[in-house]
Amino acid sequence: MQWKIDPYEGTGPIKLGMKPEQVQKAFRPFEKTIERSSEYFNAYFPDLETPILGFRNGLLVDFGFGWRTEAVYILDTDYFHTKPNVFLQSVKRLDSGLKKSRGGNILSSTFGISFDLIDLDESDKTIWAFSHEEFLPLFEKARPFED
Repeated sequence: MQWKIDPYEGTGPIKLGMKPEQVQKAFRPFEKTIERSSEYFNAYFPDLETPILGFRNGLLVDFGFGWRTEAVYILDTDYFHTKPNVFLQSVKRLDSGLKKSRGGNILSSTFGISFDLIDLDESDKTIWAFSHEEFLPLFEKARPFED
């Protein structure tokens, strides 16, 4: 499947701020859910090419894609099939204030995303998109990104 991340909005029929039942009605039923804390859980679809969803207090606050996804676009650039340095440059053209998380991911406040610079053939390559409320604390804790 191919997906396009709409910054701070969602992807395809899945919109940030939806309740679990709204997501399942708009897309398809979850295969499983895993509670991470009393207020946060992840939901998974049966297909590996679909996003992992994160719900906080009953609302969708983030979603992420793993390397088995066919394509995930930010604007016209496919994260999974673009060399990491080329993807980084395409994001930097529209966001000069990138930051780096403690875990090493790059954070873009323009796009509300977190991504890594792992090479194209690595199996742990991921990209995540967030609601404003979920992204802000992550961004505030991160340090400025330096090439």
